[in-house]
Amino acid sequence: MRLMGREVIVYTMEHCKFCEEEKEWLKSRGIPYEERNIVDNPSYLHDLEKRGVYGTPFTLIREDAGEEKAIKGFNQDVLEEYLGGMAKR
Repeated sequence: MRLMGREVIVYTMEHCKFCEEEKEWLKSRGIPYEERNIVDNPSYLHDLEKRGVYGTPFTLIREDAGEEKAIKGFNQDVLEEYLGGMAKR
Protein backbone atom coordinates (compact mmCIF):
# COMPACT_ATOMS: atom_id res chain seq x y z
CA MET A 1 0.00 0.00 0.00
CA ARG A 2 1.55 3.25 -1.11
CA LEU A 3 0.57 6.79 -0.30
CA MET A 4 2.41 9.87 -1.46
CA GLY A 5 5.20 7.74 -2.90
CA ARG A 6 5.81 5.87 0.34
CA GLU A 7 5.20 2.32 1.44
CA VAL A 8 5.01 1.59 5.18
CA ILE A 9 5.73 -1.94 6.42
CA VAL A 10 5.39 -2.80 10.11
CA TYR A 11 6.83 -6.06 11.46
CA THR A 12 4.83 -7.21 14.48
CA MET A 13 4.04 -10.16 16.72
CA GLU A 14 1.25 -11.13 19.09
CA HIS A 15 1.18 -9.78 22.65
CA CYS A 16 3.42 -6.86 21.70
CA LYS A 17 2.11 -3.73 23.42
CA PHE A 18 4.24 -1.38 21.35
CA CYS A 19 3.17 -3.08 18.10
CA GLU A 20 -0.47 -2.43 19.00
CA GLU A 21 0.30 1.17 19.95
CA GLU A 22 2.09 1.82 16.67
CA LYS A 23 -0.69 0.26 14.58
CA GLU A 24 -3.26 2.38 16.42
CA TRP A 25 -1.10 5.49 15.91
CA LEU A 26 -0.93 4.82 12.16
CA LYS A 27 -4.66 4.06 11.91
CA SER A 28 -5.61 7.20 13.84
CA ARG A 29 -3.74 9.27 11.26
CA GLY A 30 -5.14 7.40 8.27
CA ILE A 31 -1.70 6.16 7.22
CA PRO A 32 -1.93 2.87 5.30
CA TYR A 33 0.57 0.17 6.19
CA GLU A 34 1.33 -3.47 5.54
CA GLU A 35 1.55 -5.59 8.69
CA ARG A 36 4.02 -8.47 8.67
CA ASN A 37 3.51 -10.77 11.65
CA ILE A 38 6.76 -12.64 12.33
CA VAL A 39 4.98 -15.45 14.21
CA ASP A 40 2.43 -16.16 11.48
CA ASN A 41 5.07 -16.05 8.74
CA PRO A 42 8.60 -17.15 9.75
CA SER A 43 10.06 -15.72 6.53
CA TYR A 44 9.33 -12.26 7.99
CA LEU A 45 11.37 -13.19 11.06
CA HIS A 46 14.20 -14.23 8.73
CA ASP A 47 13.95 -10.82 7.01
CA LEU A 48 14.48 -9.12 10.38
CA GLU A 49 17.34 -11.39 11.37
CA LYS A 50 19.15 -10.57 8.11
CA ARG A 51 18.95 -6.91 9.15
CA GLY A 52 20.23 -7.67 12.66
CA VAL A 53 16.84 -6.84 14.19
CA TYR A 54 15.51 -9.02 17.01
CA GLY A 55 12.50 -7.10 18.28
CA THR A 56 9.18 -5.66 17.23
CA PRO A 57 7.78 -3.35 16.14
CA PHE A 58 10.18 -2.70 13.31
CA THR A 59 9.07 -0.28 10.60
CA LEU A 60 10.34 0.20 7.07
CA ILE A 61 9.40 3.27 5.11
CA ARG A 62 10.21 2.82 1.44
CA GLU A 63 10.29 5.74 -0.95
CA ASP A 64 9.53 5.49 -4.68
CA ALA A 65 13.06 6.77 -5.29
CA GLY A 66 14.42 3.60 -3.67
CA GLU A 67 15.41 5.14 -0.36
CA GLU A 68 14.50 3.27 2.81
CA LYS A 69 14.18 4.35 6.44
CA ALA A 70 14.29 1.71 9.18
CA ILE A 71 12.80 2.43 12.60
CA LYS A 72 13.35 0.09 15.55
CA GLY A 73 10.63 0.18 18.18
CA PHE A 74 7.66 2.53 18.39
CA ASN A 75 9.05 6.05 18.19
CA GLN A 76 6.29 8.60 17.60
CA ASP A 77 8.69 11.48 16.98
CA VAL A 78 10.58 9.65 14.24
CA LEU A 79 7.36 8.34 12.67
CA GLU A 80 5.90 11.84 12.69
CA GLU A 81 9.06 13.20 11.07
CA TYR A 82 8.89 10.72 8.20
CA LEU A 83 5.14 10.16 7.89
CA GLY A 84 3.53 13.36 9.17
CA GLY A 85 2.86 14.58 5.65
CA MET A 86 0.90 11.41 4.92
CA ALA A 87 -1.54 11.89 7.78
CA LYS A 88 -5.13 12.78 6.99
CA ARG A 89 -6.07 16.11 8.50
